[in-house]
Amino acid sequence: MKQDQMSATLAPGESTEIKLSMKQGAKATYSWTAEGGV
Repeated sequence: MKQDQMSATLAPGESTEIKLSMKQGAKATYSWTAEGGV
């Protein structure tokens, strides 16, 4: 199983998009955490 980790620092009101490149029929499991206010 392949594992990758990344982080993104965003300014207030800023957003980002994360995309995966996968073979047809492949599955992905991910988790997302945030620190600080919303």
